[in-house]
Amino acid sequence: MTLVNAWIQEAADLAGIPGTFRAELSERGPQLVVLSGDSDRQPAELAASPGTIRFLTLMPEVRHALRTGGTLFADHIDSLHPDLFAQILPLFRNAETNPRHAQLVFASQNPALLDEDILRRDEIMLVSRNRDTGESTLYPLSDFSVAPGSYGHRYLSGRYGAVPPAGILFSADGERREERKGKETEIL
Repeated sequence: MTLVNAWIQEAADLAGIPGTFRAELSERGPQLVVLSGDSDRQPAELAASPGTIRFLTLMPEVRHALRTGGTLFADHIDSLHPDLFAQILPLFRNAETNPRHAQLVFASQNPALLDEDILRRDEIMLVSRNRDTGESTLYPLSDFSVAPGSYGHRYLSGRYGAVPPAGILFSADGERREERKGKETEIL
């Protein structure tokens, strides 16, 4: 636990997050706490945002993957502030910080990450679900002929598929309506 706590504190210091953070085991399992004084501690949730806590608890996993050359799977990494995420991705791309060729595989719903300055087209995988069968299909953005630049706005317009099903809305009179790309149609 000493090494994990060193990595958590290093991450907090590098990101400019004030406080002394450490992981502790409690009856509920591992918990991130903030220390103040010699023995006063409080749950990190009382002192930091969920994104900050996610960053601090993710960093030991990042460091472990980089040290071992492993693969880190991170779900919804977009819960991090973009500036904190921007500190993680280069660690995996730099030969000096990643000499063992560790990989980062993450899920995100943030279209701002769909930019050639952040990720190459062959690094972006999209998932489309068949509404009838529930079957999901995974395919790379590199399957599409795409102009350079930001791919996010084209993704949001549905150009690459992988658009979630339309949401169900309720009108002011309580009638259900289905929204499709900004248009409302009544559901019978």
